[in-house]
Amino acid sequence: MATDDQITGLVSKCVDVATANYKSVGDGLGIDLSHNPSLVQKDSAVAWRTNWFRNISIGTSTMAPHSAMVDRAGFGKIIRALNGSLECDGKNPRQVQSRVSTYQRLTTALGLDKGSNDLYS
Repeated sequence: MATDDQITGLVSKCVDVATANYKSVGDGLGIDLSHNPSLVQKDSAVAWRTNWFRNISIGTSTMAPHSAMVDRAGFGKIIRALNGSLECDGKNPRQVQSRVSTYQRLTTALGLDKGSNDLYS
């Protein structure tokens, strides 16, 4: 069972990541989302622009999430585009495996081709 310090540390890390994400997207859109993150929830235009910006931004990857999906680059490239700095290159392998296992269960249940699953390229 996690200790209070471990839980506090995890919550703090999540808050730091969320704050950085709001700042990054806000800077890209010219909106102060660092200090007004609730705009994403309250203003549908801001929510749409935030989603679209996130999908077309390259960030720490070699391609944008939207490109990875549309160009059928494979599930591994999609994970790298969305969460590369958090999950790729040996980071958080249990989360990566959980995501891959869920993806495989869903594609099997839906009768879909799993496509390329090169997680480490």
